[in-house]
Amino acid sequence: MSQGSPADIIKASSMGFAQYVLIGLCVLTYAADGIDVASITYAAPAMIAEWGVRPEAFGLVYSVTPIGIVISSFFFAPLGDRFGRRAVTLTGIGVMTVVLFLMAFANSLEMVAVLRLLMGLCIGALVVSLNVLVAEFANETRRNFFIGILHTGYSIGGMACAGLAAFLIEPYGWRALFLAAAAINLVVFILDVLFLAESPAYLVARRPKNALARLNAIFLRMGKPQFDALPPAPESAGEKRALFTLPAPEFRALTLVLCVIGFVFTVAGSFLASWRPQILSDAGLSYFGTAWPAWPPAQQVF
Repeated sequence: MSQGSPADIIKASSMGFAQYVLIGLCVLTYAADGIDVASITYAAPAMIAEWGVRPEAFGLVYSVTPIGIVISSFFFAPLGDRFGRRAVTLTGIGVMTVVLFLMAFANSLEMVAVLRLLMGLCIGALVVSLNVLVAEFANETRRNFFIGILHTGYSIGGMACAGLAAFLIEPYGWRALFLAAAAINLVVFILDVLFLAESPAYLVARRPKNALARLNAIFLRMGKPQFDALPPAPESAGEKRALFTLPAPEFRALTLVLCVIGFVFTVAGSFLASWRPQILSDAGLSYFGTAWPAWPPAQQVF
């Protein structure tokens, strides 16, 4: 029987196949988020043409998702501490599946804006939960590496969405892109239901029903030692936390700099990612890129 805490055991032991699967599921879920966020940017030129609205009318649509992410990061992401990271992840990916399906039947900018706000609320909670799960299931040697890999999933999802848009929108219309994204999210949701494990730290701290059996089942999958009793809960587990807590004085300046950098990067990245497809469409390019000039011979490139 194990004598250490779940975090200490995972941190000090080698990685097993089940841990790679769990981390892979988190990356796949984050890739689905990337598809969800990017879908509106690739569908927007076709939606604008069909609805006969000016491109700037989509400014609100592009803005509400980041707003939802910010709100969720403050108010909804902490729900993972109370209800579990797995529950928050499943709820987020499940709701986004429904949102994408409804997007395929949207008929007004107002409806699209509401759905995109709801998507942002889900993504904000998901990002926090996925980061925590990867950090918990990776050992100390590879933790930072896998957290970095997790965030590549978002970019992979965005690129996958571009490919889907190229093959679906011109022959089948913009609604097909949202239906395809909904189908992908549904597959990811089913995989998460079947294989995603709960946070061991949550099971120890909150002690839900059958916490010991669930913890041992997770450790059995990972090939780790079993527990004869739940480890002691952290002393802070029962404490009520303030909504806004300032970091320690020695970390405040660095935290402020990181927040400013993150904000600027997010605003700039979101602006470029949102408007680039529309700018290219206004320049006369199609989804298949048929207006691009032929690729020059190799000798002309080099």
